[in-house]
Amino acid sequence: MIGLDTNILVRYLIQDDEQQLSFVPCHLSFVLCELIRVLRGRNYGFTKDEMIQAMEAMLPSPAFEFESSSIVDQALQRYKQGRADFSDYLIGAIAPKFAR
Repeated sequence: MIGLDTNILVRYLIQDDEQQLSFVPCHLSFVLCELIRVLRGRNYGFTKDEMIQAMEAMLPSPAFEFESSSIVDQALQRYKQGRADFSDYLIGAIAPKFAR
């Protein structure tokens, strides 16, 4: 599985570069944290709800593979309800996997 740089994922979601709109299935993990930071920044101004919609569309898509879809979904559900950044919820969802 091919890894995907955040820049290409941003282009895919904002659809501003036709050449980067089609690509082979790719692997995502912590790229999602950077994706949210970039798209919620002042250049793009995505709202939290828009980011949630984008990630909910990406999770079942065959174009994307996540290290653990269940962990990403768990983090996303907490992000929907909470006030912290998505990255905080993703780290929190991953941490028990490594607890001793």
